[in-house]
Amino acid sequence: YEVLMPDGTEQTYRANAIAENLWQQCDAEGNEFTVIREIINHRFDETAIRIGDEKATVTGPDGDERPAMTTKGLQLEVELNNDATIWVPMADLKYSNPVELAEYAYSNNLLDEP
Repeated sequence: YEVLMPDGTEQTYRANAIAENLWQQCDAEGNEFTVIREIINHRFDETAIRIGDEKATVTGPDGDERPAMTTKGLQLEVELNNDATIWVPMADLKYSNPVELAEYAYSNNLLDEP
């Protein structure tokens, strides 16, 4: 499957990777559990490249300008099963929770960010 990530990159996931992500959220009896309950907030630090920034586009070898694709500087606040919250770099969640991250990015208008 081709999955469009919130940072604009396209990642190829085998059905096994998606199924593995879902499988990790269930125990042997089919009861759901996750360490991360929900992504609840996001913030950009001073290193983030935002829409409109000078570095938001890059020039390719063919001379064409295209959007920069990076997760640098974007942090997500996640609520854990024990009700604690922590800030996590987006790059970490991109691989561990791709479905939840895509849903959050879509719901919070982050899809056009570099």
